[in-house]
Amino acid sequence: MISSVRLKALLLALLLINCVTVMAKPKVIAIVNPASSSASVSLWARHYTMDTPIPTMNFLSEIADSESISNYYRTVYFSAFKIGSDHQTFTAVLDTGSANIWVPGDHCQTDGCEGKHQFHPASSQTFQASDQTFQLKYGTGAVNATLGVDQISIAGLVVKKQGFGIALAIDKFFKDSGFDGIFGLAFKELAIGQIPTWVENAAKEQLIAKAQFALYLSNKANGEDSRLFLGDPDRRFYQGNIQWHPLISIKPNSPTRLYFTVALHGFKVGQSTLSTHCPQQGCPAVVDSGTSQLIVPKAVLAQFQHDIKVKEDCSELDKLPTIYIQLSQFSYDLTPAFYVIKIPGQDNQLECRLGIDALDDSSWILGDTFLRSRLSVYDLKKARVGFAKLASNLTQQLTLKEYQYIQSQP
Repeated sequence: MISSVRLKALLLALLLINCVTVMAKPKVIAIVNPASSSASVSLWARHYTMDTPIPTMNFLSEIADSESISNYYRTVYFSAFKIGSDHQTFTAVLDTGSANIWVPGDHCQTDGCEGKHQFHPASSQTFQASDQTFQLKYGTGAVNATLGVDQISIAGLVVKKQGFGIALAIDKFFKDSGFDGIFGLAFKELAIGQIPTWVENAAKEQLIAKAQFALYLSNKANGEDSRLFLGDPDRRFYQGNIQWHPLISIKPNSPTRLYFTVALHGFKVGQSTLSTHCPQQGCPAVVDSGTSQLIVPKAVLAQFQHDIKVKEDCSELDKLPTIYIQLSQFSYDLTPAFYVIKIPGQDNQLECRLGIDALDDSSWILGDTFLRSRLSVYDLKKARVGFAKLASNLTQQLTLKEYQYIQSQP
């Protein structure tokens, strides 16, 4: 168990860097439903910052109904998956902002590999080696890896030949992260080597009915009720219709099938409409489950940072305004229950932080702060992202007392 002081320092550092990761031991919870055309896996989430560098793009040449995702103070969402004929198990951040899968290899000796599960190629009879090496750069550090091919399974579904990275060196920032690697979910065009993603391969092999997945990211601290749905999402997790948004290019002359990028047309805080300087076609906003916060341009943040004053002692949260984000013709509300991040302080008292920040003068990233408020659906074939209102039983918020109880557990 990480001490309260050390945990507080780590979380603050992660929030300042604008990236989110994981620090828990996930377990798989599977519900068998052979009649379903989709599969889902439980996720675990913890606040951690794992933000992929959007401005730089590097192009080098058991069927289960549900499985859980876990969360640590509602910042990073990750799951378990298996590699190889001997089913070596790993945990990884489920990242819609990247497209490569990687885990530490058995020859990794750097600080970032300490305490992590390491892949042993010699133990898998289905492993295929490669002499290709590559580097992945994240907002929090870099990973040097060699390319391999093996069977990879998640939610009981097995892709027989999936390309993935076997890390040879990992930056020390990842040392105490608590997760093993990254499970990229964006388009193959974003992947180094343009390796088809697991979802794309699963659809091609007809393991799922369509190249589509959905995320329910629980707003419950340290909860294990989040879900990754492979194929169609479970109707019990949302209400009404899914509101679809076609993908746009992240910048002129860039491919559309790269990041999950949608058009943002407006931003309001309470009744105040802020100046976004978005063109008629909208500002590109990346839907990224690997970024813990809602990222806005610096000029936009400056307009409302004095109107949204989150008190460290978490008092008067009910007086904070609702935020409204306009995506095409749809407006999405974001209440303080979702955009305020609570982290442990001294004597099991919670400290509150604003889950919104800025990286530069132009980036919009719809990270976990936003994604917790909706069910999000990612359709790779039709190049679109959809959002749906959460089922009423999923919108209940924890009280301060409940949060204090959770963090006091051994």
